[in-house]
Amino acid sequence: MHEPQTDKQPAPPPAGGDRAPASTDRAPAQAALARELLQASSVEQAAQVLLAALHADDGRSYALACASDWPHDVRCYPAHCDTTACQALAARAIEADRAAAADASAAPPAMVRVLCDDRDGMAVVLMPVDPGDVSLAPGVAGEPPAGLLELGSRRLSELLATRRMRTSVEQL
Repeated sequence: MHEPQTDKQPAPPPAGGDRAPASTDRAPAQAALARELLQASSVEQAAQVLLAALHADDGRSYALACASDWPHDVRCYPAHCDTTACQALAARAIEADRAAAADASAAPPAMVRVLCDDRDGMAVVLMPVDPGDVSLAPGVAGEPPAGLLELGSRRLSELLATRRMRTSVEQL
């Protein structure tokens, strides 16, 4: 049987061409990142996955400072960033972030971002490897995508909590 022809024209492409909005452009990358983060079985692996995703997104190099017992046993990733300077910058960021919660005029250093601080010993701080890079300041163009940071922060928090629990059990 023959289909009748219609005079309907195809719908025009969305404004701005035929590309989808930026928020959906990142959806496949975020889904892939979520899968990789879920497969990570250690803080080190999750940090590596998140740092690689951030670098792939904007070409910048970042470091993460993580601790399941803040301010003790702070580790910075990648390994070449595990220095006292990196740890000190992360400590200043945590102190300033906590002070900002009580006093809006206080603020963490512009080049760092506190991703997780449960105020009970667990914390994750993101910072550019180049301390002169202020790209992590809120509102600065080129800031890492919030979706990537949230996914990474959630998984790192889970893994840090697991590490803290294991340490607690080992001490019994």
